[in-house]
Amino acid sequence: MTIKPLTADERQELVTLLCNLIQHPSENPPGNENAVAHFIADILHQEGIDTELQEVVPGRPNVIARIKGQRPGKRVILNGHTDVVPCGEGWTVEPFAAVIEDGRIIGRGAADMKSGVAAMMFAAILIQRHGYPFCGELTLLFNVDEERINLGMTHFLAQGVEADYAIIGEPTSLEICIAHKGVSRTRLTTFGTAGHAAKVRDPDSAIDKMALLLPNLVQACHEVKEKQHPLLGNASMLVTTINGGSAPNIVPASCSLEIDRRVLPGETRDDINSSLSQALAGKGLQAEA
Repeated sequence: MTIKPLTADERQELVTLLCNLIQHPSENPPGNENAVAHFIADILHQEGIDTELQEVVPGRPNVIARIKGQRPGKRVILNGHTDVVPCGEGWTVEPFAAVIEDGRIIGRGAADMKSGVAAMMFAAILIQRHGYPFCGELTLLFNVDEERINLGMTHFLAQGVEADYAIIGEPTSLEICIAHKGVSRTRLTTFGTAGHAAKVRDPDSAIDKMALLLPNLVQACHEVKEKQHPLLGNASMLVTTINGGSAPNIVPASCSLEIDRRVLPGETRDDINSSLSQALAGKGLQAEA
Protein backbone atom coordinates (compact mmCIF):
# COMPACT_ATOMS: atom_id res chain seq x y z
CA MET A 1 0.00 0.00 0.00
CA THR A 2 1.31 3.43 -0.95
CA ILE A 3 0.08 6.41 1.05
CA LYS A 4 0.46 9.70 -0.76
CA PRO A 5 1.67 12.84 1.04
CA LEU A 6 -0.97 15.43 1.87
CA THR A 7 -1.91 17.80 -0.89
CA ALA A 8 -2.01 21.55 -0.27
CA ASP A 9 -5.80 21.38 0.01
CA GLU A 10 -5.60 18.52 2.50
CA ARG A 11 -3.07 20.40 4.60
CA GLN A 12 -5.40 23.38 4.71
CA GLU A 13 -8.31 21.12 5.59
CA LEU A 14 -6.33 19.71 8.51
CA VAL A 15 -5.43 23.21 9.75
CA THR A 16 -9.08 24.25 9.51
CA LEU A 17 -10.14 21.14 11.42
CA LEU A 18 -7.72 21.92 14.24
CA CYS A 19 -8.88 25.55 14.39
CA ASN A 20 -12.50 24.41 14.59
CA LEU A 21 -11.68 22.05 17.45
CA ILE A 22 -9.99 24.86 19.38
CA GLN A 23 -12.96 27.13 18.73
CA HIS A 24 -15.20 24.71 20.64
CA PRO A 25 -14.22 25.55 24.26
CA SER A 26 -13.95 22.47 26.48
CA GLU A 27 -12.32 23.62 29.71
CA ASN A 28 -12.08 21.18 32.61
CA PRO A 29 -13.06 22.18 35.16
CA PRO A 30 -15.97 22.58 34.76
CA GLY A 31 -15.97 19.81 32.12
CA ASN A 32 -17.88 21.16 29.13
CA GLU A 33 -16.78 18.75 26.40
CA ASN A 34 -20.28 18.23 25.01
CA ALA A 35 -20.10 20.71 22.11
CA VAL A 36 -16.70 19.59 20.83
CA ALA A 37 -17.69 15.91 21.16
CA HIS A 38 -20.77 16.48 19.00
CA PHE A 39 -18.68 18.44 16.50
CA ILE A 40 -16.20 15.55 16.19
CA ALA A 41 -18.99 13.00 15.83
CA ASP A 42 -20.72 15.07 13.15
CA ILE A 43 -17.51 15.40 11.10
CA LEU A 44 -16.81 11.66 11.25
CA HIS A 45 -20.43 10.79 10.43
CA GLN A 46 -20.26 13.02 7.36
CA GLU A 47 -17.26 11.00 6.16
CA GLY A 48 -19.20 7.76 6.49
CA ILE A 49 -17.29 6.56 9.56
CA ASP A 50 -19.21 4.49 12.13
CA THR A 51 -19.32 6.80 15.16
CA GLU A 52 -21.10 6.82 18.52
CA LEU A 53 -21.33 9.12 21.52
CA GLN A 54 -20.85 7.24 24.79
CA GLU A 55 -22.28 9.34 27.60
CA VAL A 56 -20.06 9.09 30.65
CA VAL A 57 -22.05 11.50 32.84
CA PRO A 58 -24.82 13.82 31.63
CA GLY A 59 -23.46 16.24 29.04
CA ARG A 60 -19.99 14.66 28.90
CA PRO A 61 -19.75 12.03 26.14
CA ASN A 62 -16.80 10.05 24.84
CA VAL A 63 -16.57 9.83 21.06
CA ILE A 64 -15.87 6.35 19.66
CA ALA A 65 -15.43 5.69 15.93
CA ARG A 66 -14.41 2.50 14.12
CA ILE A 67 -13.15 1.56 10.69
CA LYS A 68 -12.91 -2.15 9.89
CA GLY A 69 -10.26 -3.46 7.54
CA GLN A 70 -10.76 -5.76 4.61
CA ARG A 71 -9.45 -8.80 6.51
CA PRO A 72 -8.97 -9.82 10.17
CA GLY A 73 -5.86 -8.45 11.87
CA LYS A 74 -4.54 -6.35 14.69
CA ARG A 75 -6.83 -3.92 16.49
CA VAL A 76 -5.40 -0.44 17.07
CA ILE A 77 -6.81 2.37 19.22
CA LEU A 78 -5.90 5.99 18.47
CA ASN A 79 -6.67 7.98 21.60
CA GLY A 80 -6.92 11.63 22.56
CA HIS A 81 -8.88 13.67 25.08
CA THR A 82 -11.36 16.42 24.33
CA ASP A 83 -11.00 18.48 27.51
CA VAL A 84 -8.44 21.23 28.05
CA VAL A 85 -7.15 22.92 31.18
CA PRO A 86 -8.70 26.31 32.11
CA CYS A 87 -7.34 29.30 30.21
CA GLY A 88 -5.89 31.23 33.13
CA GLU A 89 -4.55 34.74 32.69
CA GLY A 90 -1.89 36.42 30.56
CA TRP A 91 -3.13 35.63 27.06
CA THR A 92 -2.16 38.06 24.31
CA VAL A 93 -4.92 36.70 22.02
CA GLU A 94 -8.42 35.39 22.65
CA PRO A 95 -7.78 31.80 23.89
CA PHE A 96 -10.43 30.15 21.71
CA ALA A 97 -9.97 32.19 18.54
CA ALA A 98 -7.34 29.81 17.07
CA VAL A 99 -5.14 32.64 15.86
CA ILE A 100 -2.46 31.75 13.28
CA GLU A 101 0.78 33.72 13.65
CA ASP A 102 4.16 32.97 12.02
CA GLY A 103 3.09 29.48 11.05
CA ARG A 104 1.83 28.62 14.55
CA ILE A 105 -1.73 28.08 15.76
CA ILE A 106 -2.29 29.80 19.11
CA GLY A 107 -5.16 28.73 21.34
CA ARG A 108 -6.07 26.89 24.50
CA GLY A 109 -5.67 23.19 23.78
CA ALA A 110 -3.77 23.68 20.50
CA ALA A 111 -0.94 21.44 21.73
CA ASP A 112 -2.63 19.54 24.56
CA MET A 113 -4.21 18.00 22.72
CA LYS A 114 -6.57 19.07 19.99
CA SER A 115 -3.70 18.91 17.50
CA GLY A 116 -3.38 15.20 18.28
CA VAL A 117 -7.14 14.73 18.02
CA ALA A 118 -7.20 16.55 14.66
CA ALA A 119 -4.33 14.42 13.30
CA MET A 120 -6.03 11.18 14.34
CA MET A 121 -9.38 12.28 12.94
CA PHE A 122 -7.82 13.30 9.64
CA ALA A 123 -5.86 10.04 9.34
CA ALA A 124 -9.11 8.12 9.71
CA ILE A 125 -10.88 10.45 7.28
CA LEU A 126 -8.25 9.88 4.59
CA ILE A 127 -8.32 6.11 5.10
CA GLN A 128 -12.09 6.19 4.66
CA ARG A 129 -12.09 8.57 1.68
CA HIS A 130 -9.41 6.82 -0.31
CA GLY A 131 -10.34 3.29 0.70
CA TYR A 132 -6.80 2.44 1.82
CA PRO A 133 -6.77 -1.34 2.41
CA PHE A 134 -5.67 -2.65 5.81
CA CYS A 135 -6.17 -5.66 8.04
CA GLY A 136 -7.82 -5.50 11.45
CA GLU A 137 -9.72 -2.61 12.99
CA LEU A 138 -8.96 1.03 13.75
CA THR A 139 -10.75 2.62 16.71
CA LEU A 140 -10.74 6.31 17.50
CA LEU A 141 -11.40 7.09 21.17
CA PHE A 142 -11.72 10.72 22.22
CA ASN A 143 -12.48 10.72 25.92
CA VAL A 144 -13.63 13.33 28.40
CA ASP A 145 -12.09 14.36 31.72
CA GLU A 146 -8.44 13.44 31.12
CA GLU A 147 -7.32 16.65 32.84
CA ARG A 148 -9.05 15.78 36.13
CA ILE A 149 -9.90 12.24 37.22
CA ASN A 150 -10.30 10.37 33.89
CA LEU A 151 -14.00 9.60 34.10
CA GLY A 152 -14.09 9.04 30.35
CA MET A 153 -11.26 6.53 30.13
CA THR A 154 -12.45 4.66 33.20
CA HIS A 155 -15.92 4.35 31.67
CA PHE A 156 -14.51 3.20 28.31
CA LEU A 157 -12.32 0.50 29.87
CA ALA A 158 -15.20 -0.75 32.03
CA GLN A 159 -16.99 -1.84 28.85
CA GLY A 160 -14.44 -4.64 28.31
CA VAL A 161 -12.20 -3.20 25.61
CA GLU A 162 -10.00 -5.52 23.56
CA ALA A 163 -7.12 -4.16 21.46
CA ASP A 164 -3.60 -5.11 20.44
CA TYR A 165 -2.11 -1.62 20.44
CA ALA A 166 -3.02 1.87 21.61
CA ILE A 167 -1.39 5.12 20.50
CA ILE A 168 -2.03 8.28 22.52
CA GLY A 169 -1.45 11.55 20.70
CA GLU A 170 -0.15 13.65 23.59
CA PRO A 171 2.43 16.32 22.63
CA THR A 172 5.91 14.81 23.04
CA SER A 173 7.84 16.81 20.39
CA LEU A 174 7.42 13.74 18.15
CA GLU A 175 9.46 11.58 20.53
CA ILE A 176 7.97 8.18 21.30
CA CYS A 177 6.98 7.94 24.96
CA ILE A 178 6.57 4.38 26.29
CA ALA A 179 5.84 5.12 29.95
CA HIS A 180 4.46 7.89 32.10
CA LYS A 181 3.81 8.71 35.71
CA GLY A 182 0.56 8.04 37.50
CA VAL A 183 -1.26 10.65 39.53
CA SER A 184 -2.83 10.80 42.95
CA ARG A 185 -4.77 13.85 44.08
CA THR A 186 -5.65 14.59 47.68
CA ARG A 187 -7.84 17.24 49.28
CA LEU A 188 -7.15 18.33 52.85
CA THR A 189 -9.69 20.39 54.80
CA THR A 190 -9.38 22.19 58.12
CA PHE A 191 -12.37 23.47 60.06
CA GLY A 192 -12.90 26.47 62.31
CA THR A 193 -15.81 28.33 63.87
CA ALA A 194 -17.46 31.14 61.95
CA GLY A 195 -17.99 34.46 63.70
CA HIS A 196 -17.71 38.21 63.14
CA ALA A 197 -14.04 39.12 62.90
CA ALA A 198 -14.54 42.25 65.03
CA LYS A 199 -16.25 40.47 67.91
CA VAL A 200 -14.52 37.12 68.35
CA ARG A 201 -11.86 37.39 71.06
CA ASP A 202 -10.08 34.10 70.30
CA PRO A 203 -10.90 33.28 66.66
CA ASP A 204 -11.00 29.62 65.70
CA SER A 205 -9.75 30.13 62.14
CA ALA A 206 -9.57 27.28 59.66
CA ILE A 207 -6.98 29.24 57.65
CA ASP A 208 -4.71 29.58 60.69
CA LYS A 209 -4.86 25.81 61.14
CA MET A 210 -3.98 25.23 57.49
CA ALA A 211 -1.08 27.67 57.79
CA LEU A 212 0.39 25.48 60.54
CA LEU A 213 0.18 22.50 58.20
CA LEU A 214 1.80 24.05 55.12
CA PRO A 215 5.47 23.94 56.22
CA ASN A 216 5.20 20.18 56.78
CA LEU A 217 3.65 19.69 53.35
CA VAL A 218 6.25 21.84 51.60
CA GLN A 219 9.01 19.78 53.21
CA ALA A 220 7.28 16.55 52.16
CA CYS A 221 7.07 17.87 48.59
CA HIS A 222 10.85 18.33 48.52
CA GLU A 223 11.48 14.86 49.95
CA VAL A 224 9.26 13.12 47.36
CA LYS A 225 11.60 14.25 44.58
CA GLU A 226 14.24 11.86 45.92
CA LYS A 227 12.24 8.92 44.50
CA GLN A 228 13.64 8.07 41.04
CA HIS A 229 12.77 5.87 38.06
CA PRO A 230 15.13 5.09 35.13
CA LEU A 231 12.59 6.11 32.47
CA LEU A 232 10.46 8.68 34.25
CA GLY A 233 12.85 10.58 36.47
CA ASN A 234 11.68 11.75 39.86
CA ALA A 235 8.32 11.55 41.59
CA SER A 236 6.79 14.88 42.54
CA MET A 237 4.26 16.43 44.90
CA LEU A 238 2.89 19.96 44.90
CA VAL A 239 0.18 21.92 46.67
CA THR A 240 -1.76 23.25 43.67
CA THR A 241 -4.88 24.98 45.07
CA ILE A 242 -5.90 26.51 48.37
CA ASN A 243 -9.25 28.07 49.25
CA GLY A 244 -10.72 29.28 52.50
CA GLY A 245 -13.05 31.75 54.13
CA SER A 246 -16.31 33.29 52.96
CA ALA A 247 -15.99 37.04 53.53
CA PRO A 248 -13.31 39.52 54.65
CA ASN A 249 -15.06 40.14 58.00
CA ILE A 250 -15.92 36.53 58.90
CA VAL A 251 -13.68 34.08 60.76
CA PRO A 252 -13.00 31.28 58.25
CA ALA A 253 -15.04 28.18 59.02
CA SER A 254 -13.20 25.98 56.52
CA CYS A 255 -10.08 25.89 54.38
CA SER A 256 -9.21 23.29 51.74
CA LEU A 257 -6.13 22.59 49.68
CA GLU A 258 -5.41 20.11 46.92
CA ILE A 259 -2.21 18.16 46.39
CA ASP A 260 -1.01 16.82 43.05
CA ARG A 261 1.24 13.78 43.50
CA ARG A 262 2.91 12.21 40.47
CA VAL A 263 3.42 8.50 41.09
CA LEU A 264 6.17 6.17 39.86
CA PRO A 265 5.72 2.46 39.00
CA GLY A 266 5.65 0.40 42.17
CA GLU A 267 4.14 3.13 44.38
CA THR A 268 0.70 2.39 45.79
CA ARG A 269 -2.19 4.40 47.20
CA ASP A 270 -1.21 3.16 50.66
CA ASP A 271 2.32 4.52 50.10
CA ILE A 272 0.93 7.94 49.20
CA ASN A 273 -1.46 8.09 52.15
CA SER A 274 1.21 6.87 54.55
CA SER A 275 3.70 9.57 53.49
CA LEU A 276 1.06 12.28 53.82
CA SER A 277 0.02 10.99 57.23
CA GLN A 278 3.64 11.23 58.34
CA ALA A 279 3.79 14.83 57.09
CA LEU A 280 0.67 15.62 59.12
CA ALA A 281 1.87 13.81 62.26
CA GLY A 282 1.29 15.87 65.36
CA LYS A 283 -1.15 18.20 63.60
CA GLY A 284 -4.27 16.20 64.42
CA LEU A 285 -5.12 15.60 60.75
CA GLN A 286 -5.41 12.59 58.46
CA ALA A 287 -5.07 12.36 54.68
CA GLU A 288 -7.50 10.58 52.38
CA ALA A 289 -6.72 10.28 48.65
